[in-house]
This record gives sequence, C-alpha cells and structure tokens, in this order.
Amino acid sequence: MALEGNLNDFALSEILQLISVQQKSGYLELRSGNDRAEIWFEKGRIVFADQQLKPLTSLIKEHLINTKVLTPDIISRVENAAQQSRISFEKVLVSGGYLGADELAAVSEFIISEMIHGLFKWQEGTYKFDADVTRPSSPADVSLKTEGLLMEGMRRIDEWPGILEQLPSPKMWVHPGTANPDDYSLTEEEQKIIELAQNGIRLADLVNQAGIGQYRTYETVCNLKEVDLLTVSEPTIDTEETKKQIKRRIHVGRFLRPLLAFVVVVLLIAVALTAILGARWGLKQIGFSKISNAAAKRANMQQEMESIRLALDVYLIQYHYYPAELEDLVAVNLLSPDQIRDDFREQIYGYRLTNGNRSYEIDSRYLDPQFYYPQ
Repeated sequence: MALEGNLNDFALSEILQLISVQQKSGYLELRSGNDRAEIWFEKGRIVFADQQLKPLTSLIKEHLINTKVLTPDIISRVENAAQQSRISFEKVLVSGGYLGADELAAVSEFIISEMIHGLFKWQEGTYKFDADVTRPSSPADVSLKTEGLLMEGMRRIDEWPGILEQLPSPKMWVHPGTANPDDYSLTEEEQKIIELAQNGIRLADLVNQAGIGQYRTYETVCNLKEVDLLTVSEPTIDTEETKKQIKRRIHVGRFLRPLLAFVVVVLLIAVALTAILGARWGLKQIGFSKISNAAAKRANMQQEMESIRLALDVYLIQYHYYPAELEDLVAVNLLSPDQIRDDFREQIYGYRLTNGNRSYEIDSRYLDPQFYYPQ
C-alpha cells in the first residue's frame, strides 16, 4: 500500500485510523522541521517507535533515573557494557539482571505511547508509509492497540488547553491542600502525586518523579486541586537576576580561589615551622598549631562552599528548582562526589531546602573553626 503526503492534508490521527482498520503491517515515517519519527506496525498494532530528537533509548534512561528505578551509576555501567559488547542498551538491562523483560516492555510501551501522543501535535510535515519494509529487531516486546492510542490522543488534544489554563508554567509549585486524603477514594497515581508533593515540589520535578508523563501528571494535579487535596502557587524566583548573580559570583570566585589556596599553603607551612622550632627549642606550639590547622581547613571549606553554591545556582537555571539533595549535583555532572563531601568529618555536607523549597541552607558549622577543634 502506497501512502504518502502532507500532514496538513491528512492528519496523523487519520493515518493511524486507516492503518488500524486495514490491519496493515509496515513502517510509517514522519518528518516535521528538523525532527523525524518512525512507527512500526504489525497487523494494525504498534510494535515499535522512535524519534530523532527524543530517541527511545535516551527516554528509557531518563525515566529509569527520574523514577529512581535505577541510579545514574548503574545506567552508566550498562551503557559501558553495551558499548563494549556491541549489543543494545535494553538487552544489557535484561541480560544483566538490572530490569526484567516484562518491566522493560512496560516502560517501553509507556514511553512509546507518550511519544506518539506528542506526535499528534505535529500540524505540518510529511508522512510516508511503506508496507514492504522488514521490521527491525525490537529491544522489547511491545504491542499497542492503535485504536486506544488514537482515542486517548484525541482526548488529550481536546482537554490540554484547559489544563494549561490552570497550570501555565512548569515552574509552578505544588503543595498539599487542606482536605484530608483519607476522606477520598484515591487511585494509586493520585496517592503517589500527593506523597511527592508532601513537602512542596516544582511541577516539572513532579512530572519527572511521578513517571506517568506530563499530561497525566498535570491532569491529576488539576483533579486533586479541585477538591483541595493540592494547591499550586506561582514561581517567585527571578531567573534573569539569578543569572546575573551567578556571573558576579563566578568572577569573584575566580579571584578568591587562588588566594584561598595560597592562604592554605602559608598556614600549613606555618604549622610545620612551628612544629620544627618547637621540637628544637622546646617551645609550646600546640595551641597555635590547632588554630592554624582550623584556619586552613576553614579557608579550604569556604572555597568548597562557594563551588557548591555556584553549582546550586546553575542547577536552578537549568531545571528551574533546587535539587532535593547535594547528590543530585553529582548526578548531572555539576560537581564531583568529593566536592560535596567533608573529608574531615567523612560525611556529605549538611544541606536542606527551606521556604517551601524556594531556597536552601548549608550547615554554617562548616565555616566555624570550633567545629574542627572544639574547646
């Protein structure tokens, strides 16, 4: 069957309906601007899909990390194994025991469904269906009813504008409402959304952690907001002003870091000289040694605190919210694991979100010499 043309003449919904009704097998290619998508069918059912600007494998990785199914370290380990063995990332996930075959299929079906729902927004572009193309080997056993995706896609197109009127920005904050959840019969998804919003959370972060897609997360928040189980508030952070502050602090930091490093070296030399002279002439240098060591550590700590603050502000610019914990800065490669760790106390620096997650605090004890050498 030859099927080719423009999306503004023959919409994706009509193309899918035709393929589904005629139970066709083959390959549908869609192009719009600089993006390209492909959907594979077997007897009218969708068995695979991919998108150039949002590759399926990349979306699977993001989903597994955001929903905390797997850690970034494990994802990196699987990537390396896949590269060395020259087999797909998904196959290594299963063969390595990181994810079950059924779990991978469920994740793949979810992501492919969300991908196709996004393709319904393409109003312009071209399409081409080829029934004489052999289906490539699929990393997961996927089989989706085209009719179900079509109906859900049409529903979302109709209701999305109304949802965006209530939640116009992903930077908005979601908080618990005044109603009691125990008074309602909630779905598993609704319960999860309420739990994630318990301490206040950015809407964009809620979408990532909920793992049910943007539309269903937004829809659930709107439904819970109607019965006062959730409330939403506008973002209050001036992003442009934050960018200016970061530039100023980076400029100052570039000057201070060499100076702090020099101070540390001078103090350590002073400690060493005091120890040598004290041993030779029997001087009592213990008190000075403690003060010098504490001052050196404090100077070094100031340098590390500045690095953490800069990383936190960069994270805010990129993701529109502060991270829940300092380890998140490491996960997105803004800092190394050593940079968030107090080597003297052998623990991660104290950090917590404040003011409804709009600001943060770092334990001020780390800048107090008495923290290292108490009286």
